[in-house]
Parts: sequence; structure tokens; C-alpha cells
Amino acid sequence: MDATHPQRALSVWVGVFYQTIQNDTEGSIPLTDIFPNAGSGMTIDNLRNWADTLPPGQRLVANQIIDKLEDISQGIDPENAIINYKLDKKVSAPFNIILGAQYQFNKHWMLRSELGVFGKRSQFLLNLNYRFNWL
Repeated sequence: MDATHPQRALSVWVGVFYQTIQNDTEGSIPLTDIFPNAGSGMTIDNLRNWADTLPPGQRLVANQIIDKLEDISQGIDPENAIINYKLDKKVSAPFNIILGAQYQFNKHWMLRSELGVFGKRSQFLLNLNYRFNWL
């Protein structure tokens, strides 16, 4: 606190932030929505070349999808060409370190900032606050 400016103040803090997500996403999408030009031989060839670069398990799944795309391009059962999916969402690093500071210029104006850093996740917050004298 500054004796010549008693309303000025600086606050600094360090903390830990924990985040968890317990939300799954599931649904289905027609292959024709993903690959609207599935009928072109060039698309199928490009997808086959791409699938050849995948590991065996992923290649198997990709080739099943490509086979279905070929069926669609030949008019075989296009209504049944649907991918059902389920995503199990999890935070890769649930803990985050928070560094923050707030500076009060006077009894009306304050500037506040927080920085969260850890691993692959980062966040930044900057606030400029004005306090009204209602009473």
C-alpha cells in the first residue's frame, strides 16, 4: 500500500485449478454427409491410398468405411450407410497452475489478470473493472 495513494493496492496469488469432464457424446452420421462426392472413383482411390498408411487395426476400420462408400457409389443400400460414434471425453491434464494479479488504481478502477499454465492447456484472463458508487 502506498501512503501517498492509499486507494492503490496490488494483490498477487498462485493457485491450482482442477477440471473434470464427465460428458460423453454419441450419435450417428450418414456417410454421404461426410463424403458428399463418394461416387467419384478418385475419392475412393485417394481414401484407399490413405488407408494403406494406417496401422492394421485402423486400416481395417477405414477399409470397411471405404467399402461402404463404394457400395453407395454403385447404388447399393445407401440408406444403411451410417457411422455410429461415441466419444468418451476426458481432460488430458486435469490440474492447472494459476498465477494471478490485481492492481487497484483507485476506489473505482481495478485491473485483474490470471494466467493458467500446465502441459498442453493454457488460459489467460484480463479484466478491467469499474466500481460504481450507488450508495
